Amino acid sequence: MAPEEDASSVCETAECILSYLEKHPQAADTVRGVRSWWLREQAPRVSEAVVAKALNGLVARGYLESQTAPGGEVLFKRRFH
Repeated sequence: MAPEEDASSVCETAECILSYLEKHPQAADTVRGVRSWWLREQAPRVSEAVVAKALNGLVARGYLESQTAPGGEVLFKRRFH
């Protein structure tokens, strides 16, 4: 595992994603879009692999849901209970 992919980086990234979604609850995007737009300030320091791990972890814990778009890309968005 690369240093930037350690558990603390993934956890910090997940917290940033949840913070973004508190301000933008209707947002939905791909891993690349989340890294570029939702995590704009962190993007230079966070790889797409870390963002993907954070997003998939949030899906597994029920905070987000994912769906495959017609073009085959996976979109992530807030899960409303």
